[in-house]
Amino acid sequence: MGDFISLLLVLGVFALLIAGAYVLAAKLGMLAPRKPAAMSRDDADETPDASDPPVPYCLRSEVLSQAEARLYATITQSLPLLCAALNRADLPLLLMKVRLADIVKIDANKVRAEATVIEKRPRSVQQSAQNRINEKHVDFLLVAPPGPNSTQPFAPRLIIELDDATHARPDRIDRDAFVDRVCAEAGIAILHVPTAGPLMLDATKLAEAMRAALAAHDGRSAASALARRP
Repeated sequence: MGDFISLLLVLGVFALLIAGAYVLAAKLGMLAPRKPAAMSRDDADETPDASDPPVPYCLRSEVLSQAEARLYATITQSLPLLCAALNRADLPLLLMKVRLADIVKIDANKVRAEATVIEKRPRSVQQSAQNRINEKHVDFLLVAPPGPNSTQPFAPRLIIELDDATHARPDRIDRDAFVDRVCAEAGIAILHVPTAGPLMLDATKLAEAMRAALAAHDGRSAASALARRP
């Protein structure tokens, strides 16, 4: 029994010595501060810090350029005429500056077929195809309206591109040709409106051009479906 009590006394003295050493070290600043819990990359990017420099952004004065605003006005005027020509009651919705990657997506079957032809891994082919559309956007997009009579609400129907003088540059020509190929492959109509042409300000002519673009696309889709039929 005496040995047990002695052991308890030794342990008690040892604990007091450790506590005293900890207090002394804290007063002398010898203890390292506790590190905060690790944050995710998104949290680290968004958490304000007094030492962070200000981010280099400011608000745009307008979303559309003057030419885009003029075409937007003409499109809105032409939509009732388009619906009348198509015998549709509900006006389509007009969206602006939509990412191409939000309109089309990667077809896994086509990826596998292309990967087989060029002898690359499907994942590499898919990432390359995704990268080519991620940074591109279209000027205007007509989508099917929502409502009780709509079978595919918000489905993309027609892309409208404003072709100003910059579209004559070689890089823009290549970009437009690529977007046209994407639209043809994905199955959506596209209409190019030159800034110097009559469609910019004439709602009647623009409505007819949109109707013709939709009709031509529907005709190609029907012919493609017949070609695939066994």
